[in-house]
Amino acid sequence: MISACRSLAFAAACLVGGSQAFAADIETYAVTSIDVSQGEATLYTHERVLLGLSCSSGPVGKLSGLSRVSIGDTVTHGKYSIRVGIIEVSRFNKDVRAGNETIVKKGDVICVFAENRDALPSDKDCDALWVRVANCRPLR
Repeated sequence: MISACRSLAFAAACLVGGSQAFAADIETYAVTSIDVSQGEATLYTHERVLLGLSCSSGPVGKLSGLSRVSIGDTVTHGKYSIRVGIIEVSRFNKDVRAGNETIVKKGDVICVFAENRDALPSDKDCDALWVRVANCRPLR
């Protein structure tokens, strides 16, 4: 699971999924608003490719000019648009490593937001659009 998470830049599915032992190392909760002014926001997609026979995930681009994101806001980047319906915050209580590389450090806070839970990546569906924000700050 870690290699898949790493290739998705530790996307939303990796933040909320995983084994019980791993879950104990992450505090995850929903909020209605986050400060993203000190963070780096990246838009990701999980889309069907090869006539729907396979899925492709990856970053679409960096979002700039955001300072605060709240439920109900609309965020646009190129041809993609998200009306924010879910915001989740994950605080890491220990380092997360993939091989010899630390991909998340103890104390890091990462937020993800999407239109709804179905718009977050999963193994069951190839249709997802979400934003991952490193160094976000929950507001409420």
